[in-house]
Amino acid sequence: IVKQGGVDLLRIVNGDGVSCAFLACQKGDLELLQYMVKEAGRMEGKELLKFANSDGVTCAFLACERGDLPMLKFIVESGGKQLLKEVDKDRHSCALIASIKGHMDILRYL
Repeated sequence: IVKQGGVDLLRIVNGDGVSCAFLACQKGDLELLQYMVKEAGRMEGKELLKFANSDGVTCAFLACERGDLPMLKFIVESGGKQLLKEVDKDRHSCALIASIKGHMDILRYL
C-alpha cells in the first residue's frame, strides 16, 4: 500500500489521532514499525514517531507501557531522546508508566 499510495498514507490519523505507526506500537510489531520508518525516510520517519493520539499517548509511551525494550530503543534511535520527555493528557511520562507497570528494564534504559 505504501509503495502504491506513498508515504502520505502513513501520516493519516483517525478521529482519535491514531496513526499507522501508533497501531504498530500498540500491537508490538517492531518489524512493521521499522518498515514504515524506513519507507518514510529519515526526516519523515522521525515525524511518524512524534504523533500522539487524542489522549497524548505516543509510540514511546506505548513501548514503555508494554515493556517492549527493543521497540523503545528503535523509537529513540530513530526519533530522538526528546520523545521520552512527552507526557499524556494526564501528565504521565514514559518513566511513570514504566514504573506503574513494573518494567525495570525500561526504567534502567530511561
